[in-house]
Amino acid sequence: MLHKLLFLLVLLPVTNFSQTKFTSAKYNYSFIIPDGWHVKDKIFNPDVDAKIVDGKGNSFF
Repeated sequence: MLHKLLFLLVLLPVTNFSQTKFTSAKYNYSFIIPDGWHVKDKIFNPDVDAKIVDGKGNSFF
């Protein structure tokens, strides 16, 4: 039982570091990208700093 608890305590911080953080190059902000989402490579509107998509047609920017 103790070894399972130790395993979880070691694994928990690793999980937090696997999240993707977006930091704006233009503006002073950043946020964590949810699991299953990614930054779109091409953005056609120069006013949009970043577009985050999930591959299902959902996005936010």
